[in-house]
Amino acid sequence: MKITIDNLGKVFKDGTLALANVNLVIENGIFGLLGPNASGKTTLIRILATLLKPSSGTVLFDGMDLRKNRAAIRSITGYLPQSFSSFRNTTAYEFLDYSASLAGLHKAKVREKAVNETLEALGLYGVRNQNANELSIVMKRHLEIAQAMIGNPKILIIDEPTVGLSPEERISFHKLLAERFGKIEIILFSTHILSDISSACKKVAYLDKGEVAYQGPPENLPRHIG
Repeated sequence: MKITIDNLGKVFKDGTLALANVNLVIENGIFGLLGPNASGKTTLIRILATLLKPSSGTVLFDGMDLRKNRAAIRSITGYLPQSFSSFRNTTAYEFLDYSASLAGLHKAKVREKAVNETLEALGLYGVRNQNANELSIVMKRHLEIAQAMIGNPKILIIDEPTVGLSPEERISFHKLLAERFGKIEIILFSTHILSDISSACKKVAYLDKGEVAYQGPPENLPRHIG
């Protein structure tokens, strides 16, 4: 699996330039995307997750054009946003069942089996009937991870997953990633914390003001950006 980004640009309706001539190649493994606030990370993440359309340039997922094959790309992509504002007053089971439907699991028995297995794998089975909005921060994060993995995606896109977590919870999250996402071909990990990804990534990209300021191995990043 390979994602090829060529001269990607994004300008919002108010004239804000979010991305300018971004060129990246993202291959199998964990790829880190770093940058300060307002660097363009989330805009790039949302474009790759098919939630935003680019203003210019091309993005190819193993040769599939993002502009022409959005549904096909969406079907192989799991997306974990920075956070959900609300779980729509549903139980953990109901939320994940709905997420499974969106991921293409339309047969009731197949979906039920997948939902229960995912809840069990992420330690959520015991709270499956609780209101998702009333779960602990860690349990909510596990439920958010569950919705990203329910369709067995080939690509997982994660946006600032450790924001608001304690150091112990961050360690737990990384262990969870290592345990549960071994079969995913590409994990794109957006963060502003280098230590979150330095040990796991062979390659990172650093965005600054919508442009790629660095791409390469994470150990060389500090001397390039100061």
